[in-house]
Amino acid sequence: MTAKTYPYTAWRLLPSFKPVPVEIARVYADYRPEWLVTNKGTIVGVNTVYDTQADAIAAGRARLEAMSDKYRAMGVSIFKKRAALDAAEKGGAA
Repeated sequence: MTAKTYPYTAWRLLPSFKPVPVEIARVYADYRPEWLVTNKGTIVGVNTVYDTQADAIAAGRARLEAMSDKYRAMGVSIFKKRAALDAAEKGGAA
């Protein structure tokens, strides 16, 4: 994000991944420039706000893809573990 004059409007993703505009009022503190304060007093990380709605949507899609990869990998692991339990059960192990 480039240097801004305050206040300015940015975009943020809600936990539901819905992009919403937020008005950034100021930097949280001079010694902590990685945090911003909205006009409602909420503290947000610099890396969680985006210049445009399109940027927020692209970041959300990238996060979803990363989550998808993680859960896909976990699914394979779970499948293998379930297969091992099924095989043990069929083999008579208690």
